[in-house]
Amino acid sequence: MRYRLKIELNGTLLLQMIIAWCSVFFIVKTNTYAETGKLTIISVVLWVLFMYLLRSKHAIQRVLTNGFSLAFILFIIYIFCFSFLEYGVSTTINAILSHFTYFSGIFIVVLYVNYIKPKNYAYTLGGIVCIWLLADLQLLVLCKTIPNIGRLIVSHGADVTISSSIGSPYALAESSCFIVIAIVRLTTSCRYNMKKITKLCMMAIAILMGLTVYETQSTITTLIMLLGVVGSVFLNILEGKKGNSLRKRIIIICIIIIFIVLFVVSKEYIGSVLIQSFSSGDSVFAIRLYQVGQALAHNTLSSDFSERIALMLTSFKTFLDNPIVGNMYTGGVVTGGHCGLFDVFSNYGLLGGVPYLLVFVTFFKYLKRKLNNYDFLLWFPLFVMSLLNPIVLYQTYFAVLFIVPSLYYLAGRSIVDNGIMCKKKNKIS
Repeated sequence: MRYRLKIELNGTLLLQMIIAWCSVFFIVKTNTYAETGKLTIISVVLWVLFMYLLRSKHAIQRVLTNGFSLAFILFIIYIFCFSFLEYGVSTTINAILSHFTYFSGIFIVVLYVNYIKPKNYAYTLGGIVCIWLLADLQLLVLCKTIPNIGRLIVSHGADVTISSSIGSPYALAESSCFIVIAIVRLTTSCRYNMKKITKLCMMAIAILMGLTVYETQSTITTLIMLLGVVGSVFLNILEGKKGNSLRKRIIIICIIIIFIVLFVVSKEYIGSVLIQSFSSGDSVFAIRLYQVGQALAHNTLSSDFSERIALMLTSFKTFLDNPIVGNMYTGGVVTGGHCGLFDVFSNYGLLGGVPYLLVFVTFFKYLKRKLNNYDFLLWFPLFVMSLLNPIVLYQTYFAVLFIVPSLYYLAGRSIVDNGIMCKKKNKIS
């Protein structure tokens, strides 16, 4: 009897993992083709439904009583009302399920943290990271084979067969950027009792993902990743084994202020160094850094930077046209499409934009309260990314809302095992 029960239980866990891995495979393969989006929505919705149906009613009540669920429901009510009036039933259902897919990482991570054994959680996450890494490696090989392929795919200038075979290059780069920062933050810290082989594997993953981000030639994403990596190492050196404290926070703030002052004072010199270093470079990344140098040294904005600022201002101006209900469902003007944060408020106005933003704010507060070791490091890079880049596909959302919190949670278990933190009592099944 015990033998049969064990087989049945392992079979259920294996089924959970397979469903999770299949859903993530569709997420990483999502691109601008509508078919990939439909497959992703169907697989993710089934994944969430399957996981919650396996749990008791208490699991559903537990997630619905959190602030992020309330904010998400308010946003969905907005989508339902305005989309139904403008486009009808079919489009409304698709919009609701699409936005649920964007934020699905929240509902999955809450369930996994509270109801899945850490060991089973680690196996599931390990498979997910491997799938992500394989997608990155495919993109990396493609970028090395066909220069500037990322931009060709986005501008629909690449062969259809190539474009449909991989996920969106820039969405994969953005998501991998945040995964790299999290891995460096966790593996270079003295607080976690990780095995050496685990650290080496995670570092290898971070290096390969980092190379993919660089080879996509997304300059802003690469710079955010590099600054995040430097910030991670700096914070880990300062915190040491004992972690953060009020005194260390004050020191960090003072150091940041000093760096800002030094940057402002010496920006012309920094600009000159960038100009000299990248004046002969022919890659997009080198050209962009040369343009940054020109902007710092001579206050000369390139056409690319000028266009980005113009697009940001366009989104802000379109928000002012319809600040309450937004432009997406009222026939208003189109957003700039290159500033994720302003695009949200331009599309949905305050009525939809505020609950949309509150989903992130309340979820990050939940993570800070629940995980203890979760910190602000990912918040600032995400904010900068949302100002300078569009964040419109599922990969980035899933990485920020599921993969990164999962990495922190499982790393935090090693602190628990070390006796530094009090062990939490989670419901396990």
